[in-house]
Amino acid sequence: MQETATKPTVREQLAALRAAAEKRKQAIDEETDRIEVEELTLDEEYSAKLGTRGRDYEIIPTLFGVFAFKKPEELAYKKASLKITEGKTADAHIHVHQLLATCLLHPSQQEFGKHMAERPGLGGTLLGAVSKLAGVQEAERRSKF
Repeated sequence: MQETATKPTVREQLAALRAAAEKRKQAIDEETDRIEVEELTLDEEYSAKLGTRGRDYEIIPTLFGVFAFKKPEELAYKKASLKITEGKTADAHIHVHQLLATCLLHPSQQEFGKHMAERPGLGGTLLGAVSKLAGVQEAERRSKF
């Protein structure tokens, strides 16, 4: 005799979908916790070595990993800024990458290059943090007065 498979009821389907959604949420929560642990560990290390977060270094947690940068050297920042603003638009991402690489604390240069190649828009987000370290927003704030 052939057994016929019974179609799950709507409630059974809903229960299965809710269970699957809960598993995905738990995986996201675990990844978020892992990123926070990495961020706080780096903050502990760099505050002891470099000084104050937001002034001497910055840590940027993203969905792709945690990035840390030290304050850029004045000359390197000025050179890169000129190249980015006055250079060819098509080459701007190269200059952004080069500036970020000179300030990079975490992850490794190799890992950073991999992230930048996989997610070209990431450079803009990270550049904002390095620019703050260079005092860009402070200078803009002072010019308003």
